[in-house]
Order: sequence, then C-alpha cells, then structure tokens
Amino acid sequence: MKLTVSRHSAALRGNVLIMTLVFFGIVAVTTAGYLNLAKSRTLMRARSTAWNTAIPVLEAGIEEGFTHLQDDSNAPTANGWTSDTVGGQPVLTKSRTFPDGSYFFVTLYTALKNRPLIYSSGFVPVPLGAGYLSRTVRAVVTNQATFANAIAAKSSISLSSSAVVDSFDSSSTNGSTGGRYDPTKRTANAPVVTDSTANPAIMVSTAHIYGHADTGPGGTVTTAGGTVGDLAWSTNHTGIQPGYTNTDMNVAYVDAALPSPFSPTTPFPGNVGTTNYSYLLDSGSYRLSQLSLSAGQVMYVRGNAVLYSEGDITVSWSGYIYLAPGASLQLYGGGSKTVFSGGGVVNGTGNAASFSYYGLTNNTTITYSGFAAFVGTVYAPEANFTLSGSGGMCGAAIVNSFLSSGGSSLHYDLALSGAQSGPRYLAILSYTEL
Repeated sequence: MKLTVSRHSAALRGNVLIMTLVFFGIVAVTTAGYLNLAKSRTLMRARSTAWNTAIPVLEAGIEEGFTHLQDDSNAPTANGWTSDTVGGQPVLTKSRTFPDGSYFFVTLYTALKNRPLIYSSGFVPVPLGAGYLSRTVRAVVTNQATFANAIAAKSSISLSSSAVVDSFDSSSTNGSTGGRYDPTKRTANAPVVTDSTANPAIMVSTAHIYGHADTGPGGTVTTAGGTVGDLAWSTNHTGIQPGYTNTDMNVAYVDAALPSPFSPTTPFPGNVGTTNYSYLLDSGSYRLSQLSLSAGQVMYVRGNAVLYSEGDITVSWSGYIYLAPGASLQLYGGGSKTVFSGGGVVNGTGNAASFSYYGLTNNTTITYSGFAAFVGTVYAPEANFTLSGSGGMCGAAIVNSFLSSGGSSLHYDLALSGAQSGPRYLAILSYTEL
C-alpha cells in the first residue's frame, strides 16, 4: 500500500519547528538580558558599596593625622611617618593597608603651623575587576594650644606707652641670669598674635614688640611711634619692620577645665617656722568657695598644689600668694572676676612654669597690678586681661583680649614654648572632598 504525506501536514510541522526555534530564541535573549541586567546591578551595588567604603578608610587616615599632630609634634617622623617634599613644600606622609586590601594615604602640610592641612585618600579594590576606587578629602584644622607665643588672644591686643614685649630663656645661661629675666640678654623672639580681623587688631602705640605680630585675615597692626621688629630695628626706626607681620592667624582655644580626676580638700592656716599663714598648701588638691587675701593675709605654697576657687579671686593691699622655691601652684578661677593687686603673686621659684593661672568659662575679667612682677602663665580664653603696674610679667598669656596699661611690659620665657597651655585640642575648620 502506498502512503502519501500531505503537503499541508509538512508545512505545519515546519511552522511548528520555526515557532519553537523563535520561542527559544526569545527566551534565550530575554534570559541573557536579565542576567546581564542582574550582573550590572550587582556591579553597581558593589561599586556603590566600595565608593561609600572609601570614606571610612580615608577618615581613618584623618584620625591618624590628628593623632600625629597632637602626640608627636616634637617627633615629626615618629610612628611610621615619612618626611617628603611636594611642590617645594615640606610634608609628612603615611599609608596603612587593611586586611581587605583597602588602604589610605595621608599627607600633612604645614604640620607645625597655625592651620595644618590633612589630605587623606582612601583606596578600595574595584569589585570583580582590577585596580582601586579612590576618594580624597582635605581637612583644615587648628593646631594644639601651646605657649608658643608671648601673647595670644581671641580679640584685641593693646600695648600702651613704653610697654615692651621681648623674650628671654630661663633654661639657658646665655638667655638669662640665674634663670631670671636679664635685659642685657633679651632677644626678639616674642610673637604677639590674635585671631581678630579688626582694624586695628593689634595696637602698639609707642610700645615695642620684639618679635612678629600676627592677626586674623584682614586684621591690621598699627603703631604710633612704637615698633614691631628685631632689636636693631627699634634703634634706628619706628613702625613695622618688613616681614614682621602676617594675617594668617586662625586658632581655636578650648575653654579651661578642672583636672580630672579632681578630689579636693579645704586649705587651712598653718605655720612655717614661727610664722602663721592664712593658708598653707602642701602637695595636693584644694577647693575654696572664693579666695580673698588682704591686709597681711598670705597664702604660702610649699608643695605642688592645685587650688580651685569657685567664686571670685581677690588679692589686695598687703595680701599676697607666695610660692616657696621648689613649689608649684595651678590656680583655677571659677568666678567672673580675678584681681591680683597689693602683693600679688610672689613666685619664689623665679620660674614661670611653676605658677599657672587657669580662668574657667565664667572667668571674664583678670587684672594684675601687684607690686611683684607676675612670674607665671595665664590660660583664660574667655577673659579680658589687664596688666598694669611697674612689676610687669615674665611668662606668657592666652586670653580673650590683652591690655597693657601704664607701660607694663611682658617678658616671654622661651622655655615655655613647648609647654601645654591648656587641654590639647584640634578642631576641624573645614572638610572638603576633592
């Protein structure tokens, strides 16, 4: 028997085959597209994660830079930092690699200046590829507060009459006599600086600054017969010696705070030999509701003492504070007003580092007009400090404003230049991604 195949059936089977092939082709294309989309989205998410991860990596670099500026200011290449030059400028660099392969590279510009720059770059491996993603941030910070200047103020500085701001070095026989100021050995290394942008920010009048004067951006230094410059300049000139002023001062000072921990007791009268004193301070911490000395009242300090006066401090008439040789006193003023007149503070050690006055947040006025010279340091960023009388001051001051009245001079002790003036403090002035 002979079988025949219908042409219609053959065509139908061909159409089914074609449709099947087309269908699977569409499925294959759709699947490939979906897989490609899924891959792209996975890569995008992975790159986004890597991009965001670069920020904590570079911030670790900023923290590394902060720590170095704060703890290693006297050892620039300590703890793995390298000295280098970029664009003719000296810099410090460091990198650190983490277990996941990411790393930071941080560069410090002007590390010892008023406004150090921290450039930190974070590098994160590219997901499913070769190379790294990177992000870079520039942080402008303030430097830590130290007694690197004779006078540092947040606002105005005014020097009257024949006031002199110069320097000596109590740690050197060439810079002092017996560790004390000797005008025959003075030097012109007494910077006077302010954050003020006023005109004038520093008024010298007929006084003399033997050293540099620095203001905030736009601030000015004016004289009226006085001088700013080295020792030779004032001999033959008046006014400001070229190169002795600048306008790049911008430093933040943290408010003074009591030491922690602080467990004070109340000071009491006591005898030294046959002499009775109103207060006798040995080594330890003390507290008073307020400190008032007058009419022959004397506070005798013979140890390493810390004293906190919760209220105003007044030393007047024949009252005074006496530091015995070898003793030290950190005096914290919590009241709004502190007045040292009369006998003032008699620093028997002759060393400015032995007496430190700290004005707390509420302390807005400090006046020193004692018979004895003020030998010590003042750290009171909220206080307006007036120095008057013939005794003057040997040491350094960080205050809100400074006024030398009646021609009182300040002799800056260079031995204080590395001393910590207040809590170590760095603050970010700006944070910019590049």
